[in-house]
Amino acid sequence: MDRLGSKTICGKASGMPFRNATRPNLSNQCPDGFSPCSAKTSTQNTICYETRFGKEGTCGITDIQFVDKTRAADYKARGYSVVDYDATTQIVFSKDTDSLPIT
Repeated sequence: MDRLGSKTICGKASGMPFRNATRPNLSNQCPDGFSPCSAKTSTQNTICYETRFGKEGTCGITDIQFVDKTRAADYKARGYSVVDYDATTQIVFSKDTDSLPIT
């Protein structure tokens, strides 16, 4: 937990530690019983999740930003989730950008 201005920012860790993450082979194929967290990530940035547990809560956020509310619609159109932060700012985040999950 940390503070940003007058707000307290909380997060919840879930899933396994990154060091134990299942990764695809060089052809970007996950092992049997696993699926990629995102079809938009390159091989070096792909994490595989165990299909029987589902993707939600298993795959990590790959990008998070604080943006002015006037810019949030652009992010939403690109598939980002958007939540209010304060009267002028929103938090936008994605699990589909081509990077490893934020740790």
